[in-house]
Amino acid sequence: MPKRVIRRSLKINDEKWKVVFRAPKKGDDLFGEINEGDQGLCSYSTQTIYIEPNDEALATGIHEILHAVYPDLSEDAIANGEQVLMKFLSIFPEELHVNKEEGVEL
Repeated sequence: MPKRVIRRSLKINDEKWKVVFRAPKKGDDLFGEINEGDQGLCSYSTQTIYIEPNDEALATGIHEILHAVYPDLSEDAIANGEQVLMKFLSIFPEELHVNKEEGVEL
């Protein structure tokens, strides 16, 4: 039986984006190239973020959401933002409270 693909939505810059939890594949982006092994994708053309559900999903999600929020930033700037946020999340896990119903509280 194939895995069920989880699809959600998220408001980014006052626009509704789809979030799809599966690896990106050819055809997911109308203008960009998708490479073998890509774990995430931010498709501006379809306003969809793809995240492969694996051990790197949190970092991938942060990375792709940063692309969606800040479309003019370079890949290096996005990668740096991802690293800083991942470090923050790993250094302060006890201080962060996650409530599925209400989201994340800081």
